Order: sequence, then C-alpha cells, then structure tokens
Amino acid sequence: MPLPPLPPADGTPAVPLATAVGGPAAAGPPRRFDRERVTLWRVALVAGMAFLYAELIAVIIGMDDILFRQLVALSVGGAGFASIGWLAWRGELFRHPFALWPLVLVAVMLMVSLFSNTIFFPKPLKDWLPAHYVYLPVMQLYILMALRFTDREVIWGLAFAGLVAAVLMVVYRFGLWDVLSHYARRSIFGLDVSRIVIMKHEFFFASLAMFAVLLAPSVPFAGKVAAAVALAVCMALQIEVVQSRQGMLATGVGMLVMLAVDRRSFHTKPFLVRATMLVIGAMVVPLLMWDYVEMLFRDDLLDSRELNVAVRFHTFDHYSHYFHVTHGLGFGMMSATGTRNNVLAESLSMHVNITDLGLYGSFMQFGIVGGSLAVLLTGFVIYYSLRTARRLPQDEAWMPALLGAYFLGWMCVPVQLNAFTMSTSIHFGAFVFYLAWYYRCRGRYEAMAGASRPGAPGAAGALPAAA
Repeated sequence: MPLPPLPPADGTPAVPLATAVGGPAAAGPPRRFDRERVTLWRVALVAGMAFLYAELIAVIIGMDDILFRQLVALSVGGAGFASIGWLAWRGELFRHPFALWPLVLVAVMLMVSLFSNTIFFPKPLKDWLPAHYVYLPVMQLYILMALRFTDREVIWGLAFAGLVAAVLMVVYRFGLWDVLSHYARRSIFGLDVSRIVIMKHEFFFASLAMFAVLLAPSVPFAGKVAAAVALAVCMALQIEVVQSRQGMLATGVGMLVMLAVDRRSFHTKPFLVRATMLVIGAMVVPLLMWDYVEMLFRDDLLDSRELNVAVRFHTFDHYSHYFHVTHGLGFGMMSATGTRNNVLAESLSMHVNITDLGLYGSFMQFGIVGGSLAVLLTGFVIYYSLRTARRLPQDEAWMPALLGAYFLGWMCVPVQLNAFTMSTSIHFGAFVFYLAWYYRCRGRYEAMAGASRPGAPGAAGALPAAA
C-alpha cells in the first residue's frame, strides 16, 4: 500500500479525516499515520551511516581518517542537496518549514565564520571556508525525509549501531582486536589504564533503548529477556570500559524520566514493582561504582587534571577569552588540521578541545545567536518527543519517550550534549531532529484525529493543532 502524503503544516491529517478515524466516509479499515512495517534496509542504512561517521570502516581498512571523513561528508551532502531538490519539487519542503531549522543554524554558523575570519582573525577564504564540510552531515535529515523513514526505523538503526559498538568494546576489553585501540582514551583511574569509547552517542542511546524495551507492553517476553541481558552488558561497559561519569548520570536520569512518562508506572502493581527495583538499584549501584564515589571525596577533585574536571574549567576559560574578544559573536569554524594558523588549530596543539565544552561550546564558537539556536533545536527535540509520548497509545509511546528522556538526561549533566554544532555529533543531531520533526507531524495528526472522535480515549487531552 503506498504511503499517505505527509501531514501538511497546518495540521490537516495525511489522509481524509473520516477515513483516518473510521468515520462515515471510511471506505475500509482506519488508516494509520504511517507504515507499521519496519523495513530492514532502512534500519541498516541508519546503522551504516553511524558506522561511517564513527570512521569504523576507515580504521579497519587503514585509511586516513580525515580523508575518509571528507569523502563521507561530501557524499552525504550531495545526496542531501538532491533530496532537498526533490522535496522542493514535490512541495513537501514548503509544507513543512519546521524542517528548515537546521539549515538556519548552519547559515548562522557560516555568517559567524565570515565575520570572525574577516574582522577579528583575518585570513583568506581558502583557509576557513572549506573546513565547513564537517557540517554537511546535517543534510542527512533531508535524505530521511525523502526516503520516508519511520521513527521505528531510525530508532532501531541507532540502537543496533550502539549495540554493535558495545560488542566491539567487549572485544577490545578482552584484547581480541588491536585495531580498536584507535578509540582508546586516557582513563581517570591512572595513566597506565585506558578506556574506550566507540560511537558514544549511539552506545548510550542503545543503553536507554534497552531499558525502554523492558517498559514497552507490546514486546514479547523473549524480547524483554534479550533486552535485559543487553542492558546489563551496556551498564557493565559504562562502568568498566567507557568510564563516562556524565554518560552514566545521563542514562540514570533518562531511566527516571521514562518511568515518569510511562502512565503505567502510577498503576498500583507496576508502581510497587518498579519502586522496589529502584530501591534495590539505589543500594546496589553505589557498590558497583565505589571507585567513582571515592573520587568525590578527593581534596584535589576540582584541581586535578588527571580527573578531567580541571581540564573542563581550563577549556572554558581558554575559549571564553575568544568569546569576549569577538564581543559575543564567536570565532566560527576554522581548519582544525594544524596546517593553518587559527584559533582551533592553536587550541588543539595546546590540548584544549572545544568538544569538551558540550553545549557551552556552541556559544563560545558561534556566539549568542548560534548558541541560542543550538539550545532551541535541543528544546524542540525534548518538547515534541515528550508531548507526543503523552498523546500516543501506550504500546507506541515508548519511542518518543525514549528520545525525549535521552536528551533530557543529557541536559542534567554538568556538560550538556551538543548535537547541533559539534562536528563529532552533528550527524546524531540530524537523526534526532528528523525524529523531532516526525513526532511534531505525528502529534498534530493525532490531535486532529482525536478531536474528531467525541469521547475517544485521549481526545480531551489532544495536542493543539497549532505548534
């Protein structure tokens, strides 16, 4: 059955309203917002793109990572521009102007770079403009729109990629594949200890997704057992191998958010079971993470560069200088390869990486306007995800709840997730903003359908048509 057209920007359903809700004009069974069936090639494409951005293939074949990154970005950018042309020709792009927000952010970043590299740090165009290829992965948003991905396909693709990353980290932990040492990083537990992080965002997303599967009522028992095992492995890896304190905190907060969003958590039996598990977890987790707890009592916690806390403060002080020099405009994007004399290259040579600043880095690099837009897009992801989760039936609500809980968890850590201006995470931001756009359309569609069914479950609390 061909897909119904995407819901228009004014909130009109994708199919005739009477047909969508089974009204008098319905000529058959009620039509859904989108496909129910998950197509494996779309799931594989999402996971494959995550592998490309992680440079996993480049590491395996021994290709130069910078050259590989450029080839991937140019390929995705070309396909993205072709998708925009096709969507514009179909009229979809103008019916859904919300999807243009990422392009607005990229345009602001280009303007900041233009002013900065012309006025504050003058240099030829060739020394800074080509470096913006790192933002081409944002174009995959329009590839997903053109190919009509569903939320299931994107979520399962990201979760699968994260589980593959978990398997690779297990392989590294047992010393079975030396090539993975490319992803090794210095551990906070000593200079002679290493940790490894492969596809960080996908890995933590997969960890929370496995928890979400445990809460999903439509998943069979065998699937929940498999999810529980995968979750246990992911949590063990977070503690022993990844060693990201912020990642563990974000995952914990995300789990609490998912429990709060899940309406069944407040029914008597589920409440007792889940409250009991939380109490047990509150007693067991500190024992498992005792090495991390001990660090909180160190006298040099805020000063020790070994613990990475002082590094964050030093990085903030370093880049805030440029924020003041540019009067809040930001220094923009520059070549970070070290072949050009500029802010980024000089900072990296001093082991000061702007990626350590997370969402704060968007303000340092792209000023008040660029940073505010990055915060706005993050807010869109959280708002539309959690709003849609409240509107959908329980067996479907866990997917938008997962996305909203993931981002809300990463907003509750000292260095918040920056998915929209960092070159290392903008591909992930394109995936999640597509989901936010999808849930915005889905929420408006469900609101119109629910409003036409007097007395229907959830109709009284339907989402407003205007967003």
